[in-house]
Amino acid sequence: MIEGKADVVIVGGGVIGCSVAYHLLKMDPELDIVVFEKSRTREGGSTALSASAIRQQWIHPLNIALMKYSLRFYERIKNKIDLRQNGYLFLVERGHVRERKKVWKKQRRHGVNSIWVERKWIEEKFPYLNLPDKVVAGTFGPKDGFMPARKVLNWFRHQLGELGRRKKNVRFHYEKVVTVNTHKGIVRGVESLNRRILAPVVINAAGPWGKEVAEMADTNLPMIPIRREVFLVERLPGKKMREDYKVANKDRKIPWNLFRRKKIWIRSVRGILDFFREGKISAEEKFLRDFKDMPMIVSPSGMYIRPFGDEVLTGELDPNAPKGINLEFDDEFFIRRVRPKFMEYMPLIVKLRELFNSGKPFTHRGWAGMYAESHDHSALLGESEVKGFYFANALSGHGLMQAPGIGKIVAWLVLRGDYPRITRNGKFVRRGKQVLNTRAFDYKNPPEKRPLEGAQL
Repeated sequence: MIEGKADVVIVGGGVIGCSVAYHLLKMDPELDIVVFEKSRTREGGSTALSASAIRQQWIHPLNIALMKYSLRFYERIKNKIDLRQNGYLFLVERGHVRERKKVWKKQRRHGVNSIWVERKWIEEKFPYLNLPDKVVAGTFGPKDGFMPARKVLNWFRHQLGELGRRKKNVRFHYEKVVTVNTHKGIVRGVESLNRRILAPVVINAAGPWGKEVAEMADTNLPMIPIRREVFLVERLPGKKMREDYKVANKDRKIPWNLFRRKKIWIRSVRGILDFFREGKISAEEKFLRDFKDMPMIVSPSGMYIRPFGDEVLTGELDPNAPKGINLEFDDEFFIRRVRPKFMEYMPLIVKLRELFNSGKPFTHRGWAGMYAESHDHSALLGESEVKGFYFANALSGHGLMQAPGIGKIVAWLVLRGDYPRITRNGKFVRRGKQVLNTRAFDYKNPPEKRPLEGAQL
């Protein structure tokens, strides 16, 4: 067995583990850090399998402040991670307007730049969206959006390589940790099948596998891994086909093959001019034209829709999802529950299929990932009963969006021995007036002292 030493061992090389390592090195470049990741390809990790969204629209002020820090962090590197701030639209149905408006006003008081929008605004802005009668309003965060999870993770990995290049003090081992060594309530290091690393600090950032890693150190982590699924629906017409695609509303047909390779018919001579008039462009044409600028749209039931390359990404939380590690993709859940709702909101997908893919079956694909759920849908952080063994777990599906802030908190806790405060603008400080204590994320806190969140995306 290969033996070695380190100042810090991080179990889990996903976005949380890499963010913790990054912030540790930014605070102390001399640290010797070892990261264990069970898979070199990271195919089964939660980061690569997430829906990859980011938003500031939260309920608790602490999560709002944390997201301010995280969003600013991502905005500084937006071109490198392909951050698309298309917005985040939560739809509100009749009967919940008063409650959601109260939450929205609270968010505004804490600096979230979301806006309250009425049904008419939504219909004019997104004419391709078919709103059920029960939807009467919404909240729209223009700075929210989404990004490719793999690019974010690769950026962190690249930065760790750069930070550790001179002293070679950052090492990745693609091996599964099988033992966390402790002695008299103090952590001593970890072991895989091939090597043993001695370290005074071990950080559990293993996502859904965090409970299993905690048990290796004879500690209890109150979280449950739950399967969540993401679906990709109907690849849209390619670039050339979109350029060829022109639609007008009525009257006689004339051929358009004088200037295009494909024969596509325009229903009206007048329609040629209508292409350049916003008010007269059909919903289908507007959807194809603006598809890549489409926001993340979340229905009252929690179903979400957003662009994903040339496909539409959708999904919904399954209340009956199996607990425990389970990456088996359940196609029936999409057919039974998600597809009917998706088609209710996006019937124009059928129209586009008739125009471009007539006769072909409706297509979809997807994958299963894992949420590491806490009882209140907020992170579980802190030093465990075993001295030197830290938790950075249970992000409840928010790991990618909160990774910079969580990494900063854990690094601060490890190196300075206490939780940092954070201002309402998302700046980390030692102390000050009108600041929020991130100690609220400590896993030992009773429910009344935790940053309670609803089960949102």
